Amino acid sequence: MDSSSLAKLTDEERADLVKRSEELQAELVSTMREIRVLERESVEQLRQLEREVMAFLTDPLFADVADEYRFNVEIVQYLSDLQKGLPDHLADFFPSDESQSGVNRGSVSTAPRSEHLARYQVNVLVDHGETDGAPVVFERNPTLSNLQGRIEYRPTMGTLVTDFREIKAGALHRANGGYLIVDMVDILRNPMAWDMLKRALNCGEIAIDTVLDNAALAVAGRRWSATAGADSAEREGHCDRALVAVPGADSGGS
Repeated sequence: MDSSSLAKLTDEERADLVKRSEELQAELVSTMREIRVLERESVEQLRQLEREVMAFLTDPLFADVADEYRFNVEIVQYLSDLQKGLPDHLADFFPSDESQSGVNRGSVSTAPRSEHLARYQVNVLVDHGETDGAPVVFERNPTLSNLQGRIEYRPTMGTLVTDFREIKAGALHRANGGYLIVDMVDILRNPMAWDMLKRALNCGEIAIDTVLDNAALAVAGRRWSATAGADSAEREGHCDRALVAVPGADSGGS
């Protein structure tokens, strides 16, 4: 209705027009609210259907692996936690191009798909699968990081980030269950390494800490440990070396 037609209306007609406009506006708001509720319900129903399909497909697989490693409590617990967390990360397994399915599953992260799936990887710190007998490790440069391991960082979008994949084993980890040989002169030239070695032997734990304002950096709330004990020391020529026996132990983490 143009302004000339509106000017010809009586006061009663104008009041009636305003009333009907307000009623229509209220009805429109109510309808939009109902549409949003229906959209949320449909999305939740779709997600529930995806969870049921995922459980139908993966439950037998998890059961087979858990049965194979049933004597290792930590592996079984890891598989259980992994299975419980899958429903919260279903979007990571779908193609990143939402136009392929026409459904927005709520994933707003722009990180590559490989980064989303990285949580399901396993960082193997040490592998002695092909080692015959107890491992013997001769650490020629017994610095703090070479003995205790280190936590590395990678640049991402202008900043440095880290996660469990960046945890690197040290000589103490590689010697777990065997022997670690270090040059006493060299390790005494690295006071922090010497203190860490004594602390590891006394506490029976290898804590991978970064030296930053004397504060330790823990990754994902986990501290990586291995039991260690002192065995003996021997002298060879003009070079003093310490032979440290590191009994096997269960290391923290996976």
